Amino acid sequence: GASYRVAMLKASNVSLELFEFAAPPGKAGDPQRPVCDAGITHICLSVSDIQYEYARLKEGGMTFHCPPQKRPGAGLATYGRDPDGNVIELIEIDPESVLAQ
Repeated sequence: GASYRVAMLKASNVSLELFEFAAPPGKAGDPQRPVCDAGITHICLSVSDIQYEYARLKEGGMTFHCPPQKRPGAGLATYGRDPDGNVIELIEIDPESVLAQ
């Protein structure tokens, strides 16, 4: 009795499957739930131009906790929430950082 839309994103050896259920109707979630609650509450996406992605997503309605900030030893990063309250981290890894190794 379920109906949904699905999208599969693939890159190299990584796949990300996204679902949007139309039926049965889901329960409303708390879009401000703390990230310490059970379940997947945070995903990090590595981007090549964080300023562009930040502006693009903000224009599309995503709320951010702050503009991209320098993270010592990593690069630039910011956190925001999608319309369902999931925390999305964007990171632009500095090629000289330990993360790039």
